[in-house]
Amino acid sequence: MRGVIRHEVGEPSVVVQGLLNWFVVALVVVLVVGLRRNIVVVLPALALGLGILYFIQGVRFWRVASQLSAGAHHDPQRPQP
Repeated sequence: MRGVIRHEVGEPSVVVQGLLNWFVVALVVVLVVGLRRNIVVVLPALALGLGILYFIQGVRFWRVASQLSAGAHHDPQRPQP
């Protein structure tokens, strides 16, 4: 998984978007074509492994978004009271 961080100037929101890697889709296609009927044996393990990896990355992106949104409320141009 890779990600994009988007922040519009003047907007209070920050968007952290996770994107699927193309080789994951290619791997699934190659396995489906190569294994045909035996894909039902491999697919659950592949789905579980990819699910765990993408969940970990999702948590990381969520942490980045939390840090960025907390930092967006702090304006370095304005002095703190």
